Amino acid sequence: MLPAALSGILTGVILALSRAIDKTAPLITIGALTFVPFTPGCTEEFPYFNPLDLVRCPIDVVQRPFTVMPIQIPNWISRPQTAFHENGAAAIIVLLVLMNSIAIALHGRFLGRRS
Repeated sequence: MLPAALSGILTGVILALSRAIDKTAPLITIGALTFVPFTPGCTEEFPYFNPLDLVRCPIDVVQRPFTVMPIQIPNWISRPQTAFHENGAAAIIVLLVLMNSIAIALHGRFLGRRS
């Protein structure tokens, strides 16, 4: 019974995820006053970053400053340079295409099993 309902369950999860993103975007934009404009340390210190630091001192690695896409995209769009507007638009389009591609692939995979 569960395999037959899997397509509907996945559709519901994807719809819930898109609704959660839709409803939290204004909250993140308004409430992101403690914005940290840095990327994770592993990309800034790439030649010097040792992955074993995650094992040796995981607290130090996890507590490094970072940013996330829902905060970074509005930051890019709010800047006056057009390059940031292009980056923000590209990031939103890539995220949209990625989520839709995953949804289509999962739907096709599980719909094919029912037939």
